[in-house]
Amino acid sequence: MGCWTCQNPQKWGTSQLALSLDKTSGSGFRSRNEYLFGKFDMQIKLVPGNSAGTVTAYYGKVTGNSSSIWWFDPTKNFHTYSILWNPQSIIFSVDGTPIREFKDLESKGVSFPKNQAMRIFSSLWNLDDWATRGGLVKTDWSQAPFTASYRNFNAQAVFGLLLQAHLAPPTIIHHQTKHG
Repeated sequence: MGCWTCQNPQKWGTSQLALSLDKTSGSGFRSRNEYLFGKFDMQIKLVPGNSAGTVTAYYGKVTGNSSSIWWFDPTKNFHTYSILWNPQSIIFSVDGTPIREFKDLESKGVSFPKNQAMRIFSSLWNLDDWATRGGLVKTDWSQAPFTASYRNFNAQAVFGLLLQAHLAPPTIIHHQTKHG
């Protein structure tokens, strides 16, 4: 892929990386560059099997086996998660289908990110204290390590004054959890 830098990835190559979660730590990455508007695509395959309590975030959160939330099983194949950000709205899509839109409502007193550049982040971490029916279902650590896979990051974004199709590598974020 040539556009990400990783610290402690389970798998790293030219077009794919995997984030891993075990009982002591999670992982994540971020873009090195900051962007002001653009379209960002990433193909992601979520943690398979009994992964209750794990959270894979790119544009939001998805926990455990999410096939009940989506019209597909996000653990079987890669799916394209997209963010389209412009001065009027931010649209989140999966496989080209818009699933959420945030409009610029600053005229009504609602903040909207149109003057501040941002980075792209993704992470895999444990949140079984509330993400699973209010913490009733705990992560089965015997199934660890949990792995989410990422590939084919693409950005058509405003970076400074240039439209960028190629990005500088990201920085990986290493999360420590507070479990036994």
